[in-house]
Amino acid sequence: MEALNGGDGGGAAWRRLLPRSLRRQFSLVVAGLTLLILAGGVTAVYALRVGSDATDRLAEERMLRMQDAQAWCAAPC
Repeated sequence: MEALNGGDGGGAAWRRLLPRSLRRQFSLVVAGLTLLILAGGVTAVYALRVGSDATDRLAEERMLRMQDAQAWCAAPC
């Protein structure tokens, strides 16, 4: 298992990927949070769009059923 981690427990590999300066670490965190916020916004817009489309379809179906019922009641018996 040590061979898979690079022989040092894997910690050094992660430390090499992180920026050393505090300013760059802060920038990396802000960029990550920005991406999370954008992903949440896109997900929310998609969910609203899908919900709106479903509501429109249901309203259209209900209106058609009501029109059919009115036409049936208006027909001479």
